[in-house]
Amino acid sequence: MWTNLIVNAAEAIEDENADLVAAAESAGGVPELPARGEAEALIRITVRPTPEGVVVTICDNGPGIDPSIVDKIMEPHFTTKAGRIRFGLGMGMSIVRSIIADHRGTLVIDSHPGSTTMRISLPTQPHEEES
Repeated sequence: MWTNLIVNAAEAIEDENADLVAAAESAGGVPELPARGEAEALIRITVRPTPEGVVVTICDNGPGIDPSIVDKIMEPHFTTKAGRIRFGLGMGMSIVRSIIADHRGTLVIDSHPGSTTMRISLPTQPHEEES
C-alpha cells in the first residue's frame, strides 16, 4: 500500500516534468515551470499517533489530481498512465483502498496544482482481533 502511494507521487512529479519539456520542444520554446514553481520536487511522509490509532500523511508538490478524476482513481483498472512509456494496470489505488478498508481505516485526498495530500487513518485494533 505504502509503495503504491509513494510511487504514484513520484511518477506524477516525473510525468509533469516530462510533459512540460515535451510541450516546449514541440512549440520550440522553453519549458514552463511545474505546478510547484521553482521549488525542488518533494515527497513528505509523516506518521502521527492518535488516541484512536495512527495517521500517515503522504504529501507531494506535483501537478495535483484533476478534480474530475479524484473519485475514479480508486476504481479498478483506471489509469492515468495511458500513452506513457510506463505501463499502469490501474490497480494501485484500488489495492490501497481495499487494504485501508480491510483495516477499518479511512483515506482522505486533498489535491490541487502544487500539492497532493493522501491522509490515511488506521485504527488501533485490540489484541484479540489480531491474527
